[in-house]
Amino acid sequence: LHDGTEYKGDEVKLVGVDVRTDLAVLKVEAHKRLPVAELGSSSKVRIGDWVIAIGNPFGFEGTVTVGVISAKGRSNLSLREGASQQDFLQTDAAINPGNSGGPLLNLEGKVVGINTAISTSTGYSAGVGFAVPIDLAKTVFPQLIKKGKVERGWLGVYIQPLTSDMKEALGVDHGLIVNEVIPDGPAEKAGMKSQDVIIEFDRKPIGSVPDLQGSVAVFPVGKAATVKVIRKGKAKTFKVKIAKMPEEVAENRPLKSEEMEESANWLGLEVQDSPDRRGVVVVGVFPDSPGADAGIIVGDVIRRVGQHDVENVRDYEKAKKILSGETRPILFWVRSSRSGRHKFVAVRPE
Repeated sequence: LHDGTEYKGDEVKLVGVDVRTDLAVLKVEAHKRLPVAELGSSSKVRIGDWVIAIGNPFGFEGTVTVGVISAKGRSNLSLREGASQQDFLQTDAAINPGNSGGPLLNLEGKVVGINTAISTSTGYSAGVGFAVPIDLAKTVFPQLIKKGKVERGWLGVYIQPLTSDMKEALGVDHGLIVNEVIPDGPAEKAGMKSQDVIIEFDRKPIGSVPDLQGSVAVFPVGKAATVKVIRKGKAKTFKVKIAKMPEEVAENRPLKSEEMEESANWLGLEVQDSPDRRGVVVVGVFPDSPGADAGIIVGDVIRRVGQHDVENVRDYEKAKKILSGETRPILFWVRSSRSGRHKFVAVRPE
C-alpha cells in the first residue's frame, strides 16, 4: 500500500475475474481498517471535465497525472488485450504501462473510471487513454463477489457501427450492422441473418455498440426479447430467446498460403481462392485505392460483395461484373485477418 504495508500469500485472495470488462475483485485479509476510495458516477461525467489518473507507470509508485475527459462511450477498439465489452471514458491524462487498474478520479476525489488501456504507436502515452466507467464496474463487482464470475445474456451475433458510406449503401440512417450470426445461437434460431441492421432491442432504440451490449447483458436469460432490424430496406421484428453467454469463444483459423486461382485488380484489390473455399483471400491492395481507403488489407477474406455471396474467384468475378458500374458504396462482408471475425466494409468506387 501507499504507506509501505504489504499483503501477500494467504492474505490476498482472488475472488473473481471478468475477462470481458478486464476487471477483477481481490479480497485482502487486513488486520486494520483500510482507507477506501469513494465511488462516483461516470454517467454524470461530462466531456471537458477535469480528471486525475493515479498509478504506477514504469514502476514509479503513486504517480499522479491530470487531464480532461476527451470523449465518452468509446467502443470497437482493436486492443491486443483487455476489455472486449467496451464503453470507455477517453482521457488525455497521461496513462502508461503500470497505470492499468488505477483509479480515474474527478475533482472531488471520487472514482469515475478504472484505467485500462491506451492508443499509441510507441507503447507510451500519446494523450489517448481509456478507462472502464465506474458505473459499468458497479454492475460487475456484485456478481464477482457473489459468484466469482459474471453471467450475461447472449444474443449470438457480432456487430459493428455503421459508417456514413455503409448507411448510404444500405439505405439506413442509424443502427448496428450484424457482421456474423453464431451458428445455433439465439439470433440464428430466431431467423436473424448477417447484414441485418439492428435498430431496436426490447423496444428501445439502439444507437451504439455499448447500448446493445449493455441491454443484452442484463436481459433475463431464457426470456424472449423483441429485436427490430432493417433487412434489405424493410423492417422486420424477431422474438429472440436470450441465452446465457458461453464461457469460451471459438478459436480463429489461420489462413494457409497456397497457389490458387487469382482475380485481376478491381477497386484496388487482388484476390485468390481461399484454401477452405469459403471466400477469396486478398493478396494485394493498391495504395490510395478504394479498397485501401476502406481499410481492407492483405490476408482479409471476402465472403460477400453487395448481395452476392462469394465462395471462390468465379463468384467474385460475377459480382464484379454486375457491380462494375456502381457509383454508390459497395458493401463487402470480410473476415478480418487481424481478429478472425467478420465485419462489413463499405468500398466507395472511384
